[in-house]
Amino acid sequence: MAQTISAAFGPIGIYSILQHFLENRGRIPRFLGIQQEANCPMYKAWKSKSKELERRPPQSSLDQPLLTRVMYDVAPYTYGTYGDLRDVLTACRGDLTTISRSEFFSFLEQDFDGRSLFDFLSERALTSRKGMAK
Repeated sequence: MAQTISAAFGPIGIYSILQHFLENRGRIPRFLGIQQEANCPMYKAWKSKSKELERRPPQSSLDQPLLTRVMYDVAPYTYGTYGDLRDVLTACRGDLTTISRSEFFSFLEQDFDGRSLFDFLSERALTSRKGMAK
């Protein structure tokens, strides 16, 4: 399972439910969390094997702009969720990675069998361009 994360409330909740219901039925799916490179405190703590998040606001710069301004959490360490995420990653043999703004927008421009990403996903009823700016 892959998901973008900030404070990781989503995967923590999902994996607590999965552990409850799948405990005696086999292995829980691995988790891959993705944070934007310009604001990735969970990623940095996980990769450095830290026990807690750095206790200062992350700094975005012109060299590493955020994907959007609303995706910027100035105090990610205040939620106290890193320990729970670390437990999820350990239990399911998961990992964290990052994506930069340029990687993200480059991916959106890729061609998938002659179709844009939005067209490819829309054909599979996974998304729609309705209400989206081109």
